[in-house]
Amino acid sequence: GAFRLFIGEDAYLNLLSKAVNVPVILKDISTTGFAFVFREELPINKFCSVSCVIDNCKLVLSGFIVRKQPMENGNIIYGCKMEKFSKELERFIAKKQREAINNKLR
Repeated sequence: GAFRLFIGEDAYLNLLSKAVNVPVILKDISTTGFAFVFREELPINKFCSVSCVIDNCKLVLSGFIVRKQPMENGNIIYGCKMEKFSKELERFIAKKQREAINNKLR
């Protein structure tokens, strides 16, 4: 599988059926998918978009929910498959990977 970059930041979920952005936590991202934490029940195969700003870089991730995992606190972790490959996202993840390696070497 692809390298997963832990994010753990506040983000916004857009389900496209509603013109509202709902607060969620963006758990992690990879070049093939992303995961977010949300308190409400969503169906598998639902198309959604999650956006957040990290290091002055706005990320907008769009894809389909492929799995869900209930948490003990009542929230649900949703795993999504990316709608299409993004060169920008690949560059962002590679940059963060390099930063993490450099920080470990210090």
